Amino acid sequence: MREPKTASTSLEEQYHAQGFRHIAGLDEVGRGAWAGPVVAAAVVLPPELAPVRESLRGVRDSKTINSMKARFRLADAVRLAALGWGIGEASVQEIAEVNVLNASKRAMVRALESLRRDFPARSR
Repeated sequence: MREPKTASTSLEEQYHAQGFRHIAGLDEVGRGAWAGPVVAAAVVLPPELAPVRESLRGVRDSKTINSMKARFRLADAVRLAALGWGIGEASVQEIAEVNVLNASKRAMVRALESLRRDFPARSR
């Protein structure tokens, strides 16, 4: 089996070239689950990834990571490389009230709010 490639950073590189300093990646988990909350994460990686690229090898799509050990290793690598990160959640009750798509959006907004609240302290 081929080792998964690292996620592309081409969009981030385009935005950095336009003068944007910090760009957050955002994703959710749990939208396809049978039960449980929807959780989202927002992450800002440094513009220059060369020093951390090897530690992030395999970061692409969590659905393709087969072992819990690999998931934990990659999660640690992302947190160590990140300038900042945030987590947001929408409860099962919210999913029932507003549907899973809108609950996912709420979780994403909360992840960005969490990132924004902690980002200045983490990015120094």
